[in-house]
Amino acid sequence: MKPPVPLGSSPAADMRGTAMIAAMFCLLLTSLTAASLSILVKQQMNMSGLLLKRSQAKEIAEGALANALADISLSPTKTLSLDSASGSLGGGTFQVVLNPIGGNLSALVATGTIDEFSQTIKTYISPTSSQ
Repeated sequence: MKPPVPLGSSPAADMRGTAMIAAMFCLLLTSLTAASLSILVKQQMNMSGLLLKRSQAKEIAEGALANALADISLSPTKTLSLDSASGSLGGGTFQVVLNPIGGNLSALVATGTIDEFSQTIKTYISPTSSQ
C-alpha cells in the first residue's frame, strides 16, 4: 500500500500555483501599463487645452488688429488717429494701441487675452498719400 500524498504536493497543484502567480504578475503589468497610459493621456489633454487657449488668444489679437487696420484704412482723412481701443471678441478681450515710432512710422500693437493667456501681435504702419 502506498503512503498517502499530502495535500498540495501533487505536480498538478504545483502547476496551478505557478500559473496563478504568473497570471497575477501579468495582471500587475497590465494594470501598471493602464495607469501610466492614463497619466500620459491626462497630461496630453492638459497640454492641448493650454495650446487651445493660446491659439484663441492669438486669434483674438489678430481679429482686433485686422479691425483696427480696417478702421485706419477707411479713415477719410488718412491720418492715424487711433490711440487705444479695447473691447471683447470671441469670448476674450483685446487691446489695440498705436505707438508712434518716429517720422511717419507707427507700431500697431494688439493684445488678445482669454482666461489667463495673452498673445501680442505687432505690425508697423505708415500713412499713405491719396492721389
